[in-house]
Amino acid sequence: MTGAASVFALVVVLILANPPNAHALLFGGGMRDGLFGLAMVALAPLISVVQIGLGTALAHRFASVAALREPWLLWLCGSGLLSLIGVAIAAAGFVNPWVCGSMLILGVACAVASGACTDVLNRLIAWTRLEDVASSKPAFAVVRLGIVAALVLIGLRAATGELNDTDVVQFYWGWLNEVRHLGGIHLSPALPMVQDFTAGRGNGAYLLLAGIAPGLVSHVVSAAYCAMFAVVLRAFVLRIAADASSPLRPPLLLAAEVVCLASLWMIPGSVAFGKYHLQFAAWALGFLLACLQIASEDVRAART
Repeated sequence: MTGAASVFALVVVLILANPPNAHALLFGGGMRDGLFGLAMVALAPLISVVQIGLGTALAHRFASVAALREPWLLWLCGSGLLSLIGVAIAAAGFVNPWVCGSMLILGVACAVASGACTDVLNRLIAWTRLEDVASSKPAFAVVRLGIVAALVLIGLRAATGELNDTDVVQFYWGWLNEVRHLGGIHLSPALPMVQDFTAGRGNGAYLLLAGIAPGLVSHVVSAAYCAMFAVVLRAFVLRIAADASSPLRPPLLLAAEVVCLASLWMIPGSVAFGKYHLQFAAWALGFLLACLQIASEDVRAART
């Protein structure tokens, strides 16, 4: 399993590190452009796997066993650690396919070998089979089918990029391409760029992935954060449902699926992929949920 995951990640990295030229990428198409698009789609779940793996490693080292039962928390913490790693690599001037690609492959291999994603995968399979649903299965089935469809469309959108958004094309794409070209965030003083100030914002995942693929890779990172936001929002409603009375619990469980579906369908239409807004949104909502969970556990402990 570990070997297969590593080979798959290696193939994705090799395809992305050797992109087609801009004309083929934007206008011409062809087999090579198609492979590049498929690799971009595959990169989004690989990013999530690495983030969950890093979060699991942190939980084993610093958190309680209960943290391992919260996939959203592992994903959130792992994404923060990956961002710090990306900033460190960029500051050291090692943004290139060899270093960044090796980091991605190693992260995927370690996540799979340690079993970090096994529980998440089992939960996902049970979720698709409606094993956690006792009533109203047709309603849950329709909503979850919509969630799967939304994730597929988000993956396709990540592969094509926000080429109709002037900010992405003029600023973000050029900034990340320059980072990739120069190998780090210490850019040339003779050629200042509008996006130079973003180096201090902690967008490490974007910087790390810029070493693997052209500036369009920022859309894939945003797609991963979009999915994270939806998962955390669902967990937020489930946290409320856990403390609700028995009659309200089933409707709240369905409401959690509905808000997840709504976010996946509505956010891509209102926020351009390739920017950093979805990263901030996912982290901010996750922080609020973590605070809510800590407060709920304190109240529960006080009652007992």
